[in-house]
Amino acid sequence: MSEQTIRVEIYNNTYSIRSDGDNEYIQDLAEYVDSKMREISSGTMTVDSLKVAILAALHIADEYYQLKSSQAQSDAQLAARSNECTEMLDRLLKNREMARLCLRQNNDLFIGLASVLESQLANDIDCVSRHGTLLQLSQHMNDGRLTPAVSAGL
Repeated sequence: MSEQTIRVEIYNNTYSIRSDGDNEYIQDLAEYVDSKMREISSGTMTVDSLKVAILAALHIADEYYQLKSSQAQSDAQLAARSNECTEMLDRLLKNREMARLCLRQNNDLFIGLASVLESQLANDIDCVSRHGTLLQLSQHMNDGRLTPAVSAGL
């Protein structure tokens, strides 16, 4: 934006201000300074516009420093909260990775256990099968269907 001249009124005085900023913004600033000077003059016995301007400048500077301090506190609180959130997220991601690792290990354990159980079951079935065959042979021998010579060949 090119430099422009804007006329503002502050405390019954007109000033021409050159600026490359927004005219409306400059007008708002001038109105704020004017209102501060009128506020100061209504609360004091002085009519000297220079003293009123200096007191208004001190009040505006005080507002600025209070806002600056408040902003610094807010920034510090935000930084602390941000750090807390970062730490919580780090812990969450670490716990998530630990949970995945545990699940993988448990899965491996279950697969190993299933394999052992399957093998044991196969052995048990084989044992039961052999036991059943022996039981049948024993019953046949007791019934007299098998002779001892035939059973000895088995």
